Amino acid sequence: MTKHAFITGIIGQDGSYLAEFLLERGYEVYGLVPVGAQSPGRPVIAYGRGGALETTIGFYSGKAVLPESYTSVFFQQQSVELLTEAIRALKK
Repeated sequence: MTKHAFITGIIGQDGSYLAEFLLERGYEVYGLVPVGAQSPGRPVIAYGRGGALETTIGFYSGKAVLPESYTSVFFQQQSVELLTEAIRALKK
């Protein structure tokens, strides 16, 4: 059975090293970058650090904004609760 890995920051140095490491161990590796995810015109949900802040226009979930004017929702800490909140912010 093939193991799978999904790396959200695959274009960064750490992400690329992790991808190499996992590929060498037989994993099938997938990655997603904010700009690539946005190309079909869909919004991006991303951890609010690094490249996501440089390549997308967004807001932090839980803030009073008009989501229609942004292309991304950011979450401040990597937790299930904040990711869930960011997903709900897009559904409004």
